[in-house]
Amino acid sequence: MWCFTRVANVVVQGKGTQEFVEFVLEPEILQEARLGYEAILNPDLLLPAWALDESGKGDFFGRSALPAAYVNEAVVKAWADVGIRDSKNISSDKRIRELRN
Repeated sequence: MWCFTRVANVVVQGKGTQEFVEFVLEPEILQEARLGYEAILNPDLLLPAWALDESGKGDFFGRSALPAAYVNEAVVKAWADVGIRDSKNISSDKRIRELRN
C-alpha cells in the first residue's frame, strides 16, 4: 500500500500549461489558488534585486555574455501589465520591439 502525504515539486510544461494549473491542479489537487497571486503570497518577490544570466557556450565554444538587470516593484508590475511573465516566452523580434517602446 502506498501513502503519499505531499508532493514537494511538480513541473508542468507545454501547451495549455496555464489553463491546467488554474483549472485543474490548483482547485482540484492543491485546493488553493496560487498562479497570478505570487506577489501577494510571496511579497519578497517584489523586493529590489539584481539578476543575471549567461548566454553562450563558454571557453570551449567561444565567448559568453553575462547580461544583468536590476528590478524592483515598479519594474515587475510594469512587466506584468504588458504580459511579460517569462522572457523565454517572447518568441519574435516584433514582440521585443513592441515591448521596448
